[in-house]
Amino acid sequence: MNWFPEPRLSEAEICSEAPAGCRDSGPTEWSTANRYGDAIESFLKGPSFNRDGALYVTDIPHGRVFRVSRERSWTLVSQFDGWPNGLKIDSDGRIFIADRKQGLIELDPSTGKMSPHRGSLRTEGFKRLNDLHIALIGNIYMTDQGQTGPQEPSGRIYRLTTDGRLECLLTIGVSPNGIVVTPDEQVMFVAMTRSSQIWRVPISGDAIMAKANLFCQRPVVSGDWTHTVYRHVASCGRVPGGLSASASEDVTIRSSS
Repeated sequence: MNWFPEPRLSEAEICSEAPAGCRDSGPTEWSTANRYGDAIESFLKGPSFNRDGALYVTDIPHGRVFRVSRERSWTLVSQFDGWPNGLKIDSDGRIFIADRKQGLIELDPSTGKMSPHRGSLRTEGFKRLNDLHIALIGNIYMTDQGQTGPQEPSGRIYRLTTDGRLECLLTIGVSPNGIVVTPDEQVMFVAMTRSSQIWRVPISGDAIMAKANLFCQRPVVSGDWTHTVYRHVASCGRVPGGLSASASEDVTIRSSS
């Protein structure tokens, strides 16, 4: 018996597709480890708009960041030795990337230069960063996913405060992926991809988390990998990935395979 109503589904429509010149079918270390060696022309993540309406996306396997103009023109901003995953733009226009190889890095969009921002806590490196969220006051929340899952529930969540303190908030995540914080920074929602769950975790100022609970459980259905940027985010029957939330804690789930 389900005591809750079914989530409202939002049908996605295609915003833009990576042109042939932006696809690379060559083998990569990432695809060998995560796609059983299958060639992946691109795997787009981290969609974020700047104030001019340009859309930035990352391509994990090939270490690339693209900018998509309002006219749907694609430009390679940077290609580097990394696996860029989540991307967010702060209120000052700075671009931060959760990179699975290099940690938290900052991108200069005018030059394409990547600068390391944070790679460890007390000399201990990250597993593999996945996604990030920048709160209204500037604190950065990050999921450290690595290859965690039910077989090893040790994924972490970090908070980098505006005064430079890096705090580990949670250490038992089951493949933490998308993360979003409510505007008042009282609650965070985290997609635990490999358990197909969304966790709701109250936030405290002292970095001690308590009374986390299961917000929802999603069924698992396989899906396709594409090279497409979608205009809307859909909540459907695949494992949860990216998240967004409103002040009233309405959560939108972007599902992935």
